[in-house]
Amino acid sequence: MKVKRLLIFALIFLMLFTACQNAGNPNNDTRESKSGETVSAAETEINYYKNIPAGLNFDGYAFTVLTWDPAKDGWNPYIIIDEINGEVLNDAAFDRNMEVMQLLNVEIKYLYKEYSVEMVNTVVKDNSAGDCTYDIVLPWGGRSNAPNLILQNQLYDWNKVPYIDLEADWYNQTANDAYTVNGKQYLCVSNLTYPLHATFSILFNKDLFVDYGLEFPYQLVYDGKWTFDAFNGYIKGFYSDVNGDGKVNSNDRFGLSCYLISMANMIFGWGEEPLKMDENGFVLNIFNDKIASIMDKLYDLVNSQDTYYGDGMLVYEIFFRGDALFVTYGSDPIMLRDIDFDFGYLPSPKFNETDQDYLLEASGGWMGIPISRTAEEVKRTGAIFEALSAASTKYVVDAFTQKYIENKVLRDEDSVNMFRIMRNGAYYQRARFFDTTDLLNSHFNYYVQILSSKNGSVNLASQYAKNVEKLQTTLDGIYEMISNN
Repeated sequence: MKVKRLLIFALIFLMLFTACQNAGNPNNDTRESKSGETVSAAETEINYYKNIPAGLNFDGYAFTVLTWDPAKDGWNPYIIIDEINGEVLNDAAFDRNMEVMQLLNVEIKYLYKEYSVEMVNTVVKDNSAGDCTYDIVLPWGGRSNAPNLILQNQLYDWNKVPYIDLEADWYNQTANDAYTVNGKQYLCVSNLTYPLHATFSILFNKDLFVDYGLEFPYQLVYDGKWTFDAFNGYIKGFYSDVNGDGKVNSNDRFGLSCYLISMANMIFGWGEEPLKMDENGFVLNIFNDKIASIMDKLYDLVNSQDTYYGDGMLVYEIFFRGDALFVTYGSDPIMLRDIDFDFGYLPSPKFNETDQDYLLEASGGWMGIPISRTAEEVKRTGAIFEALSAASTKYVVDAFTQKYIENKVLRDEDSVNMFRIMRNGAYYQRARFFDTTDLLNSHFNYYVQILSSKNGSVNLASQYAKNVEKLQTTLDGIYEMISNN
């Protein structure tokens, strides 16, 4: 493992590599027709450009994406591709771009900015000056201040963009639902950013499992019995004082190495999305008996000596050197290709066996159109964006899932099946974007503050009492502001 690469990607651990529900059922390549007959995917011709009028020509226009520099900041979105280089994702994206460039007579360009505050400030400044030279904004993940683009009314409503069919297969429907407020949607997730659609996963050290005589958890997942209690059962009592200094520290061996953010994120997969909507606006879902039970169990796990938690690269380093049975993983999949030992791949567990599916919150890949673009410019953007999103379904989706993740990253057939299960259960949730208090957004501080408190000094009841009024007042103001835009 190269330390420099590890440091770069460990700092961006929030993102991960599963994708959206829109790609269909990845467990087979057939579907049922309305008559009940099985139809092979190979026999079904898809009109990817059904929404693009024949003969549309943009005379060599340079379609420009404002995003981050993948060479500098890592996690390549595979949108700007200069040439074929033999890498699966690069070459699939190159084929996609060439087809759309020829279809609409366009070029595809980029404008790179620092992926956090600088990108948002650039959009605000350029919109204000009426000097916006890019067509699409692709911010970094949830920690990029991207929500400010919505809250400051900097983005165009996707429902008003010509040629865009948000119900098409190449748009993530859970993202459409999560990002729509009172009929307005300022962000969308399409297959153009398929490699960025992300969830937390759990990796396990197969060599340690063999050494300790443990059964791999795969069958538990297949049987619907991969629950928090089953997960905890592996971890409990696994700690070992490897260096013999009599102290619990990062030089020892743990059952679990994790980020508290990833542990808090499990709550969403257990049916307790913190922010819902009804006809009157945002509705908080942050305090009930189930959440209280969840928090008690999570607290006991992360504060036992069997678990190491922290920030920075140590969480990953402990696992990568072979001293953690499990790790919660949320970074670029390219890092996994450098692991020296054999590892397995798992979804986050269910809360209990009665939960129907393995659900995982997705993040990353959202895009917007600057509000200052003219009607004609937006119309052109709609056609090019629709074509690129559809062509990504044609070229990039299978290249990412089957040729890259399944053939170059994951190491056994069961892990491939786990990845497909996770794809089916990935969904976007709204708190990440519409909470500005820094409690329910991508930092999950409402829950992390409980998990990290000493001796349980912060509990769910006290956290709720302290913050509920501030949260609801803030969210009511945001709903009113968006409704009035």
